Order: sequence, then C-alpha cells, then structure tokens
Amino acid sequence: MPSLDWSQFSPLDHLIALALIVGWVVLTCLLASLAINLALRVFSLVVGPRSGNRSP
Repeated sequence: MPSLDWSQFSPLDHLIALALIVGWVVLTCLLASLAINLALRVFSLVVGPRSGNRSP
C-alpha cells in the first residue's frame, strides 16, 4: 500500500475534513445525550416515586 501524499490536499480540504469530524462527534454526543435522557425518563416511570408519602 503506497504511502499517502499529504501535499496533494489543500488547506480547504483539511478544513472540510475537520468540520466533518467535528460534526460527527457533535452528532454522536447529541444522540448519546438524548438516549441517556430517554433511558432516565423510562427508568423513573418504571420505578416511580420511592417516597412513602404520596400526595392526594
């Protein structure tokens, strides 16, 4: 496998690649945050209030 010649890429190509990587990271973190929030909401619905004094 030949080595990659980085001189064939312009600075604009590097900025586009960096923007794509950052975009994927942000999208992944956002989806993980939504999944965790949904899991916590479902868990709180399943477990319910743990305190013994329920308000009427």
